[in-house]
Amino acid sequence: PFEDLILSLDEKIIWNIYKPHEKLFTTIRRLSKKHRIKYVVGNHDYYILVNRKLQDALKNAIGEIEIHPLIYDDEMGLLIIHGNQFDLINRFTFDKKRRRIVPPLGDYMTRYIMNRFDGKLENLPKEIGEYDNVKPFFDIDKWFEHVMETYDFGFNILELWMKTVFDMFKSEEFKAWIRANFPKMHWLSKLFLNRVGGMELGKFMTLLASTLKKVRSSDYLMARVKKLLLKNKKLRRNELIGYTVDLDLDHENLNGVVAGHTHVRTFKLFGETKFYINCGAWKPVLERRGKRFVKETEFGYTIVERTKDGFSIEHGNFGKWKEKVFVPIPR
Repeated sequence: PFEDLILSLDEKIIWNIYKPHEKLFTTIRRLSKKHRIKYVVGNHDYYILVNRKLQDALKNAIGEIEIHPLIYDDEMGLLIIHGNQFDLINRFTFDKKRRRIVPPLGDYMTRYIMNRFDGKLENLPKEIGEYDNVKPFFDIDKWFEHVMETYDFGFNILELWMKTVFDMFKSEEFKAWIRANFPKMHWLSKLFLNRVGGMELGKFMTLLASTLKKVRSSDYLMARVKKLLLKNKKLRRNELIGYTVDLDLDHENLNGVVAGHTHVRTFKLFGETKFYINCGAWKPVLERRGKRFVKETEFGYTIVERTKDGFSIEHGNFGKWKEKVFVPIPR
């Protein structure tokens, strides 16, 4: 069960992360001595929010930081949230029938594939493991086809990956996620279980992609933020499951939203006075451009300062470029 998994994790996980990133941890630790640092938790690091042992280990490694599910700054009218809360595949759900929280499908899928697929890549070129950095998800099959044209493995690695995904669809955890999110649509799970047998991998991938795209648009995060800022579409309780049940958010005076999750660094103005910022991700991203895959890593940052008449916002990529924008306060 997900609840047992959360509590079973110990501080070794934090130190395993610390070792290859010691320089970054040391820098943040130094900053924490002079500045107030707030850490907003998302879906992959959710365990830190509810496991005290992990919190203590993180603070020992990184300094006295504050750990939050999300932040709303009333004076600035600024909401800071990871963003998975607006993503059907990566948000938590409450199973009313069984009275328990169902973890995100995306997180479960990542752990399932990592445990059953990644171990079979140990003797293969390290580039194969880059599949986890492919964006969008629906291009993973193209990535495996690309590496199979470059290397001769002696077996079909795409077929192995798809079999792992298909086995996941037959798991009890996947069925629980379907029940919680589509209580009246059991056909969705049967769609895979009944129709995939003997199907060509290309058709299976098309089926998977078309089904998920119906419930997950690629610009879902920006679209949801736009409604939040311009149309006063309030945060729904089901979007905050697992994070908070009581958020005192002044929707009418909400000026901006800062998020992450999509790994796509973004600065977007809505009208003249509302803004959306996505911090991107400090990790490699593999994108298909034409017939090639391009790997890029951006160290993006954003500084938001309140001024007398509005907001001074600086965003950029460390060591490469920066841009400063003034956003006035609504009158």
